Amino acid sequence: MRPRTAVVVVSALALATAAVGCGGDDPDHLAAGDDFSVEAALAELPVPDEDGPGLTVAVFDLEAAAEANDAGERPDADADDVREWFSTATGFTTESGEDFPPIFVASVETLGGNQLASLDEIRSELGWTFLDVDAVAEVLTPPYRFGVVAGDVGPETLEDAGLDEAEDGVFIVGEGEEGEVDPDDATPARPLGSPLRTAAEDGRLVVSSSSDAVADWVGGEPASLAEDDDLRAVAAALDDADAVSAYLTTALPGADGGERTTPDEADAFPLKEQLVALGIGWAAEDGESRMVVVYAFESEESAETAADQVEAAYEATSTITRTPISDQLALDEVEVDGTVVVAHVHPGPEGRPQSPLAMLQRRDVPFVLG
Repeated sequence: MRPRTAVVVVSALALATAAVGCGGDDPDHLAAGDDFSVEAALAELPVPDEDGPGLTVAVFDLEAAAEANDAGERPDADADDVREWFSTATGFTTESGEDFPPIFVASVETLGGNQLASLDEIRSELGWTFLDVDAVAEVLTPPYRFGVVAGDVGPETLEDAGLDEAEDGVFIVGEGEEGEVDPDDATPARPLGSPLRTAAEDGRLVVSSSSDAVADWVGGEPASLAEDDDLRAVAAALDDADAVSAYLTTALPGADGGERTTPDEADAFPLKEQLVALGIGWAAEDGESRMVVVYAFESEESAETAADQVEAAYEATSTITRTPISDQLALDEVEVDGTVVVAHVHPGPEGRPQSPLAMLQRRDVPFVLG
């Protein structure tokens, strides 16, 4: 399969705000189905209280992913095909070994440890498992973690699990000091043995390493990632592409950690110094995987300048495999809207839906741009 012709356009895509996003009648909450929105989910994710080189966010509609991946009806906990359903629903495996499910779920951290081997243990400790979940949003800055799940969960979920209440509406999972790692207390839900805090409302539940983050969520006034203009721009572009699974990050490969350079301060435009956030989104069209890679820049001028370079990156050679990038990711088109550049891609002849995330994690072109 040869790459389709790529074009660069300046689009009129509108960056939706949280108030008018794709989140239906309740745009500030994580939800599945017609109300699913990456941008809306950001409103439930707090700003991590850990310093670090950046953060990562994963948001996915498990119901939609399972349907697109043809996983079939969700099984009961004791069914023989639980492992197969979960693997197919999240796009981690396929029966044929050649054709991959179109939707890849970038993270299942919040779903807790080794879900497939220990459903009974996880339900006993947390009160729920992935079988109760329709959608997930999580922010990670290790060792900090905060996740929200939407589905068949509520206050009774935690009460039925027999968890101790630390304060109004906040429950304790495990023992020890916050952030403490205790391998002797490790469980399938807490592989490092670290204690967790959790809380729930009707249809939504949070679990985190931070007591303060959970208490703020219960109080209804957390400082959220929806206040980050760069992440919101990426999320809005992912929603516009109808992504049902998304991965966003400000931990950028190739960034040197120094002050960024504006275009009028440099003779040559260095993408890695102008790039402020990245996003990858997965959607399905007629059963085929369609992905977007969203690059957020410091200014509209930077985005316009970067568009040609982003397009060229997908015509380049991998710095890891020394093979054409198009073997893994075939470029359909590049769009520019405000401060974001959106590359529409699909798996190349040797690629799969996981390819863009794998390339990002190994710091390969087109994610390390200079």
